[in-house]
Amino acid sequence: MLNHFTKTVPFASIRHNDLPYYVTEGYGGRAIESWPVYSFYSDYLKGDKEVARESFRIWYHDQLNKYHNISKSEGGMHQGTLYALIEKRSGGHLEGALPAVVDSVIREKVESRFALLESIRRNGYDPTIERIDGIKKHGYVYLMGGHHRAAALRALGAAELPGVLVFPHQIIYNSFTLIRRIRDHATFR
Repeated sequence: MLNHFTKTVPFASIRHNDLPYYVTEGYGGRAIESWPVYSFYSDYLKGDKEVARESFRIWYHDQLNKYHNISKSEGGMHQGTLYALIEKRSGGHLEGALPAVVDSVIREKVESRFALLESIRRNGYDPTIERIDGIKKHGYVYLMGGHHRAAALRALGAAELPGVLVFPHQIIYNSFTLIRRIRDHATFR
């Protein structure tokens, strides 16, 4: 059944998730090229690797400072992967994390993002490894995840994003997500 919803989507039809704080930042609901990460990837690919790394680190610090207490479900950083890794490394509290720990985790995260870009550049992109979900609305497909992979592919010159599981409506996506969580929770019990 999911194969029926899996599509190759032209980047002209792809939009970044439109959560409130992404919209506040100026890229929510817009083309993936408007997301700062796309610019960092583009700079890196042009050979400005250190500029790209430093810009990415500064951006992560800024986003964490502004949105550390805003839920990921609203476009914030609270309980996101960066937030959780900082908490883990600092004994469970982001607010008490030493600046050196925060900086170290951000550097590690930035390197992993560029490693993703390099992997796609060297090995190509396999959409079957990890699915990207999107929701169809207003004639576009709004990504619900996979933004880094999409930005990497676009920076590498791809015209289309393959293997996107496109849900025809937010309610169907929410129902699918709920069923997936219930299944995953039952599996780990």
